[in-house]
Amino acid sequence: MQNLTKQQIEEFHKDGFLLVKNCFSDAEIDRMMSAAEKFNGKKPVDWKKDEEMAYYETSKINSWRRF
Repeated sequence: MQNLTKQQIEEFHKDGFLLVKNCFSDAEIDRMMSAAEKFNGKKPVDWKKDEEMAYYETSKINSWRRF
C-alpha cells in the first residue's frame, strides 16, 4: 500500500473523508467479505467471550435483519 499524497491529505482535511480507489486487491476484498459474512451469520450467543464483540440494531420492519 502506498502512502497518501499531499493532495489526498488536503482533500481529507477539506472534505472530512477520502475515497481511495483500488486500495485493496481482489483477493484482499474476498478475504474481508468472507470474514464479514461469517461474522454476520453469528448470533450474540455464538460469540466467544473476550474475543469477539459487535454492536448491531434490529430492524423495526424485519426483526430477523440486523444492521
